[in-house]
Amino acid sequence: MRRHDGAVRHADRPRRRRARARRPAARRGDDAAAPRRARHAGSRPARGHAARPHLPLLAERDAARAAGPRRASRRARGRSLLSPATPDRQLHALVLPVQPGSRRAALPRMSAPPMPASDPRYSDDEIATLWRALRERRDMRHFVPAADAAPLPDGLLERLVEAAHLAPSVGFMQPWRFIRISDPALRERLHAQVEAERLRTAQALPSRNEEFRHVKIEGIRECQELLVVTLMPGREKHIVGRRTLPEMDVASVGCAIQNMWLAARAEGIGLGWVSFFEPRALAELLGLPDDAQPLAILCIGRVPAFYPRPMFEDAGWGRRLPLSDVLFENRWPDDERAGPTPTAY
Repeated sequence: MRRHDGAVRHADRPRRRRARARRPAARRGDDAAAPRRARHAGSRPARGHAARPHLPLLAERDAARAAGPRRASRRARGRSLLSPATPDRQLHALVLPVQPGSRRAALPRMSAPPMPASDPRYSDDEIATLWRALRERRDMRHFVPAADAAPLPDGLLERLVEAAHLAPSVGFMQPWRFIRISDPALRERLHAQVEAERLRTAQALPSRNEEFRHVKIEGIRECQELLVVTLMPGREKHIVGRRTLPEMDVASVGCAIQNMWLAARAEGIGLGWVSFFEPRALAELLGLPDDAQPLAILCIGRVPAFYPRPMFEDAGWGRRLPLSDVLFENRWPDDERAGPTPTAY
């Protein structure tokens, strides 16, 4: 069988590969500056990036790769670059090389284009607004009863969920899922589960049992909107950033709830995080998949007033520690090793 240039096609593929390896680099196309051989009409199109749209951000990477190893096989190219089976050397292909002295950031190959150039610093007023939300955020327990409260602003719930969905997550796994509770009967059953756990918690605090019984821990019946936040099922396949710390999925959901909390406070709406429930019982009540897990009940609605200080601080259950107690230098301080173990309430 003959090719278009008259050369006899070898039947033995390994021999063709060895013959190709002995060719000069310019003929193999390994040198980015070497001209490609002309092809006859009807021949197979040249392989490479010719058919791809021009992406200036990838130019440095492609130039650096021109003298590098051969392209991966079709099977390897078809495999996800983030799959567990991906060799470490292939993961380097996800990040653009940064040349010495270059100001260009190392961006993932398939990331969105960089944001338009703008002043990276917010205005003084914007910074002050952010700090106000951080300082005035409160875990709310007292709500104006839904029957008496003014309606929530249009689109508020969607905005709050969007704020949560903008949160960072380890490996960009986005493990959060939200269930809106709109059935009054279901709300009552959920309240019953929380009340049962509140009583069990009181029994576990013999020295402060009676005091805790008078602490309001939720506003499930009064709030205008009620959400249950759960971990998604199928999290085991997400290993980036979780191989040694699998609980980072829980940490990611915490970031999402904090985003929602700050957004609600900025809108003048109260939000309370309730964790008094037995996860398996709540999962069964809501029909969650076996490997999903409820993490939070969020009460959302208008409040009579925001607490001037955290409610548990006002009730004498704790105090906010000074920064010197939580910020260390280089290692854990020796004088902290023998300190008293804090009591969990």
